[in-house]
Amino acid sequence: MLCILAAISNYKIAVRIIACIVLFALALVSKLSSASLLLLLPLTVYYYNSVVDYKKPLLFFVSLLLTLAAFYIFSTTVFSSERALNFSENPLVKSAFDEKIATSLVVLLHYIKMMLLPTTHSFYYGFNMVPVVKFSNPLAILSFIIHCYILYWAIKNLPKKHPVAFAILFYLLAIFPFSNIAYPVPGIIGERFAYVATVGFSIAFAWVCIVFASKILKSTKVLHYVVLPGLFLLYYSYDIVDRNKDWKDTNTLYEADIDHLAKSSHANYLYAKSLQVKADTTYTANRTDIYNKALKYYNNVKKDYWQSQWYMAKIYFVLGNNPKSLQHIDAAYKLSPENKKEDLLIDIINIQEANGKFNENIDILTKYAAKTPQSALYNYYLMRNHIFANSDTALVGQYARAVITIDKDGYYANKTRGFMAIMKNDIVNNIKYSEMAFEQNPLDLELANYLYGYYKNKDAVKEQYYLTVLQKQKPKASL
Repeated sequence: MLCILAAISNYKIAVRIIACIVLFALALVSKLSSASLLLLLPLTVYYYNSVVDYKKPLLFFVSLLLTLAAFYIFSTTVFSSERALNFSENPLVKSAFDEKIATSLVVLLHYIKMMLLPTTHSFYYGFNMVPVVKFSNPLAILSFIIHCYILYWAIKNLPKKHPVAFAILFYLLAIFPFSNIAYPVPGIIGERFAYVATVGFSIAFAWVCIVFASKILKSTKVLHYVVLPGLFLLYYSYDIVDRNKDWKDTNTLYEADIDHLAKSSHANYLYAKSLQVKADTTYTANRTDIYNKALKYYNNVKKDYWQSQWYMAKIYFVLGNNPKSLQHIDAAYKLSPENKKEDLLIDIINIQEANGKFNENIDILTKYAAKTPQSALYNYYLMRNHIFANSDTALVGQYARAVITIDKDGYYANKTRGFMAIMKNDIVNNIKYSEMAFEQNPLDLELANYLYGYYKNKDAVKEQYYLTVLQKQKPKASL
């Protein structure tokens, strides 16, 4: 912004354009919300300068607009895996147009309250912290009246270069992209989204303080001009210092806020997931307590949120409650998108293996293998469950050959060779191929546990290696 203002003076325009483009691009890379600066630059140039010729500012604006367009094209083509928001993150993704506008007006009212009196802080909002409302909602009506009035007043007084008119327009332009009116934003509300808008609020607040001292106190003493802002500064300073301790790490932040976020489905999901990760890497007596605490918060998550159902299944599996685990993994499978169903299916297979339901697994896998006959994964699990079910060796050999043909020297091929070797009592090749498979997939704790058991009291170095893997490694994605 400073570069833009300097650009309309006597500085070389080429240098300033390059500087603006570079700084704006760095801001976009740092945080995409900085795109709102593009709306604020023309307003700032207009307010702080009496220049009649706006050709140079327009040139800079167009340059930055092209920079934003180039950044958008680059980010969407190179990083094209951007996910869509789900209902728990922002319920407006499934709302009617009138509900989106009405709820967005309520959100704008929340931002004003957040600026004036930040009594509580939340690391996440989402469903159902701000209920979806219609235009008949009193808060939506109040917000509509307030924002229409201040917008009208600001536009009317901006040509007079009134500082509050500039502050109001600055605030509205900065907060508008995050109001959900144009598009739903993560969490429906975000304290971080209000950062730039606080500039407009601060200017208006400073003006109120001056008016208070000069009109109400009728004073020209400097002390009177700092009394009111000083009181607010003390409050805000205390609030910032007090909040900083919550940001020690992710867990302290979640724990500080979670009590007043009972309505936030996604906040409970994030906290439960962080507890689960902590339990996954904790090898102490209270590990079970941490898992149970995670389950408590997962139960506060909206029931059609498939990820929470999946993670609950994982916890119940670790705790040895296989029926509960299967119940939640079945729910997750039905709710999950197509690109996640294979991972969930393998979790189901693993749970049923633990329950000895090999024939049920064979029925499931046969159906899916028929759809994708070139899947090494499905053929591997078919071979494995036929072995466990004591099926005909010819059938086992059929699936084993299919895996090796498809996967060649890959992870599943080497695991299969290890299985076939043990069926022939060839322990040497069994261990050889098992170790090769583990090198290809060090997340396979089943193999690590098997190899640890084999080398225990036989090879101290390898025994310790696999024991360390089991102690330090997080559980793998599939159960």
